[in-house]
Amino acid sequence: MLPRRRKRIALFVLAAAALALCLTLYHNLDGDKRISSRLLLSRRTLNLDKELKKDGYSPERPQLKRLTVVVNDGHNANVTGLKNGSDVYIPFDFVRRYFDVYGGSDIKNTSVFRFRHAYGERPLITKYNETGVYMEFSHICVENRDRVKYVTGTENVPLSNQWSKKGYVYPTQVAQYCLSHYSRLMSEDPAHVLLVENGSGQRNKWMMSNDEQMSLRTVRSKEVGSYVLEFNTLNAGEDREQVDGVSCHFDRRVKFPMFVFPVKFFAPSNVSFRVQLNTGKEYVLVYSSSDSHFLCRTDEAIYYGIGQCRDWFTAARNVVLDVYKGVMLGRKPVKSRDVREWRIVRLISMSLSGHGQLDSLRLLDKGHEYQMRAGADWLVNNQDDTGGWPVNIKRIIVPGMSVPAGWYSAMGQGQAISCLCRMYSHTQDRKYLETALKATRPFDMLAQDGGVQALFAGTIPWYEEYPTQPSSYVLNGFMYSLFGLYDLSRIAAPPANSNATRLYQQGLTSLNKLLLLYDLGGRTAYDLRHFSLHSEPRVARWDYHIVHIIELFTLGTIDHSTLLWNSTAERWEKYMRGYRAPHN
Repeated sequence: MLPRRRKRIALFVLAAAALALCLTLYHNLDGDKRISSRLLLSRRTLNLDKELKKDGYSPERPQLKRLTVVVNDGHNANVTGLKNGSDVYIPFDFVRRYFDVYGGSDIKNTSVFRFRHAYGERPLITKYNETGVYMEFSHICVENRDRVKYVTGTENVPLSNQWSKKGYVYPTQVAQYCLSHYSRLMSEDPAHVLLVENGSGQRNKWMMSNDEQMSLRTVRSKEVGSYVLEFNTLNAGEDREQVDGVSCHFDRRVKFPMFVFPVKFFAPSNVSFRVQLNTGKEYVLVYSSSDSHFLCRTDEAIYYGIGQCRDWFTAARNVVLDVYKGVMLGRKPVKSRDVREWRIVRLISMSLSGHGQLDSLRLLDKGHEYQMRAGADWLVNNQDDTGGWPVNIKRIIVPGMSVPAGWYSAMGQGQAISCLCRMYSHTQDRKYLETALKATRPFDMLAQDGGVQALFAGTIPWYEEYPTQPSSYVLNGFMYSLFGLYDLSRIAAPPANSNATRLYQQGLTSLNKLLLLYDLGGRTAYDLRHFSLHSEPRVARWDYHIVHIIELFTLGTIDHSTLLWNSTAERWEKYMRGYRAPHN
């Protein structure tokens, strides 16, 4: 055994010495020889020369040279490129900006570069139905948009900050909020529900301080028809703000973001939750009895006003969204903090303070039924005598083209009608249908008289998304208004539907006459301001271009009187793949 071990040791020493000698010789080579040896080693290892010579090809190193690219004879900034023989390589960043194209390395395979003429893809178009999914809205979550400041606590509808940082309720956005949740309700599986508290007080262990003036008891509510928890902490302690109230410590893992809790308050009260998100942080959400649908943030908590709730009120809140909007309040949106990446992982505790009653606490993975109803009810409760929903923000399209506060939007009116028709179909509650029927009135009123109708060239009626002076003729908003009129003409019975039917047919005739004015030969125009202002056209962004295509294809599923809708949509879709109308 001993001689064999010595032989192994000797062989190991010799091998180490040989390796050390090779490394010493290698590092003594000068730089060019070292590179040559590497290339030689690589070629020998891969045997590339032999394989390439079989094909009659002699490999040569590319001779890349830097050069200055003069753009448009110096009218644009020059760029630095590379040249290899007759081939010139220009930085893609310049190509992207100059030609308004898109591209980037493939996420899964970085050796592949994906070049795109446009961003986005149109979804599969199905036959439009006045009671079904509303076009592509089953893929839209309105409240997640950066231009939504938050969802109000009192009415559970989005508060927009698109044109005013203070925030305002934008009727078009409310209608879209309702349509998106209706469409998702129709296309998704039913919601999963987790009952956390049933109002009996026996399901969980509620805790109070030793203050004898603080109470929690189970009472039977005639309005609810079952037992509820009644809490009263108003007289406890010297400083009411310092009282935590009665609390329940759950500390359980949950994944459902929608918290639904019917409450009734007899005095100023708060319902609070402590939750943990997948970010690792804990947050306290306080839903306070306030008539203001405010949102404010302190170091300790995020506060939402949900109204005085003197009658029973069902609060249905997406706590992840509420936390996100509270954290981002006053900050510039950051892509890495996209709300879609945030998840709830734990419900830690719940507390009740003030004086009121709690019926139950249910957690849902989705709350489309509550959210669509909130949007539709807002439309019913806020329609004015004219039948419209005024936008109380001045809208300036460009200098010389604006509309003062209090304007109606044909797009807002049309999408509100679509929302109300679907809610009537879903609930058979006539208040939704009656509200929709009134909403057609502004379509017969000229824009200068406070309505939404403009006359192109003084003769062709057009329903204005923005009833500006002079007229703007926005295309996507006009077509959305047509779908609302179509929905009402189908949902309402004669003769109640006669006005909607007439307005819809009138709009189709106008679109047939004016549609091709929006075709720019490689893109589409967003509006016709170049006719009204004698200015350059407003080219539609690709996402609006896709909306034009979706609307036309969808219109082609319900109106077969012309081939114009489908043929135009097909050509516009080709524009997204680089097609250009031929020149002379």
